[in-house]
Amino acid sequence: MQSKLKIMASIFLFWVLFAFFFAGIQRIIIPKFGAYPDESEVKKYVDYKLLKPDSVDILFVGASNSYTNVYPMELYGKYGYASFSKGSAHQTVMQTYYMLKYVSKSHDLQVCIMDPVALFYDNKYTGDDDAKYEEIVNYFMALSVEKIQLVNAYYDTMPEKFMSIFPLFRFHDRWNEINENDFIFWSNNGKTVYYGANYSTKVIPYLGFSMVQSESNIYMEDEYEQRFYTEEQAQSDERLKEWAGLPISQQNREYFDKIVTFCKDRGIQLILVKTPDKVSWNRNKYEKLTEFMKEYEDIPVVDMQYGSLVSEINWSTDTRDGGRHLNYRGGLKATATLGEWMSENLNLEDHRGQEKYESWDRDYAEYLIAKDRLLNAMMTDDERIQSFFDKLNVAKDHSVIVVSVRNDMSTFWNDYMNGQMTKLGFADDFYNRRQQSYIGVIDSGNVVFDVHDSGSMIYRGTFENDGIQSLEITSEGYGVGDSCSVKIDGVEYSHNGVGINFIIYDKNLRKVTESSSIDVTKSNFTITERKYTGEE
Repeated sequence: MQSKLKIMASIFLFWVLFAFFFAGIQRIIIPKFGAYPDESEVKKYVDYKLLKPDSVDILFVGASNSYTNVYPMELYGKYGYASFSKGSAHQTVMQTYYMLKYVSKSHDLQVCIMDPVALFYDNKYTGDDDAKYEEIVNYFMALSVEKIQLVNAYYDTMPEKFMSIFPLFRFHDRWNEINENDFIFWSNNGKTVYYGANYSTKVIPYLGFSMVQSESNIYMEDEYEQRFYTEEQAQSDERLKEWAGLPISQQNREYFDKIVTFCKDRGIQLILVKTPDKVSWNRNKYEKLTEFMKEYEDIPVVDMQYGSLVSEINWSTDTRDGGRHLNYRGGLKATATLGEWMSENLNLEDHRGQEKYESWDRDYAEYLIAKDRLLNAMMTDDERIQSFFDKLNVAKDHSVIVVSVRNDMSTFWNDYMNGQMTKLGFADDFYNRRQQSYIGVIDSGNVVFDVHDSGSMIYRGTFENDGIQSLEITSEGYGVGDSCSVKIDGVEYSHNGVGINFIIYDKNLRKVTESSSIDVTKSNFTITERKYTGEE
């Protein structure tokens, strides 16, 4: 008897260890579908598992715009709305239905917001990529009844169904592509504070491309060329089918009906939201959707491109890929517009500060740090310079601000820079000072030194802040040393960049907070900002 128990225990232990090993290898081998972590397509599946049950009120589902253009943490920070995005690249209506069912098992959803573009997919969005993005949800949805139902409906053959449930077999030949990101994802579970959203700091402008459909032709217009396609040609081209907005298929109608019925039975308010998108969305699709939704008059349709709720997007700066998806700055605009609409039209609870949402509050604090990083990465030099001068004007009343020049500050001096310096309080005499030295000092809003010189300059002085601090500044223009220095109590803080250098000593914090320089020796000004963390 004991021998049989040992054998059974050994078999059980073997299969437990095998399952653990199998799951670990599978997790490493599956592609992460994007740069880790900011653009990883799969991060949302791990983040979702870390949520407490019954904590999500709003679910975003649908194709890629559902998670690239709307940011749950923005909605939480401003309104306290608890939302999560389970959208995925090219997500079909069928996939949306089963994802909605899967999430509803763990969360008492109040609202489901769906991107409608998949209604115009031809049942499945099929592409040429070896690792098809539209199948991501099939691979990464946790093993469940809903996943089995999805893969059974999605695939036609048993091998396809098997490889979707166990994607290790789908990607077994990826060994030579494994990199450090695969192991990072494994080691820290891929945790982010994005709640399913996908952010990008890329700026690739929209160039005027549009697709429209007439009775006889589908044609493309842009600033470079005009090409015409017959209906038959469009039917044979996958991308043209997407752009054209061909009739909504019977399968998509059936699964949309299932989504509508499921939401009604569960008391979930279904809302269709189309965020700004110049490539996969057009007026032809908007009109077809409007006609289709006449069958569902109780379901709101929010079109942020052609409808009454329009988000003002700058298509030169707010898109990551030529108009198809918004970058982070564009997504902030779309989220703000949608959030305002939600606050006016939906009765949703503010969860900020509630015990159950302590982790959301912590994640929001981390998100704000990430937000600063993302916005800073997207700023142009002109925007950085303006932001820096805004910071100087806010700080000057409780700070010591030191200005010193290395090499030259006047060759490309202009009215903008002159206005910013005079706004700080310095004299209006910066023009025609080419290659001269300069030192300026502001103490608690008062200009205490403001001098140009053709030779090398040195300033020695003090300022009070819980004691007397010594200040030693040098400035050497071109030909007289080509250097600058700022020492406070003998410690060097200057960035010593070519052009005009700034030091901010915050009296409230009792320390130098920033050492920066603006290179004004070239027509296109650039700024180098360095948060001070120690002795340079």
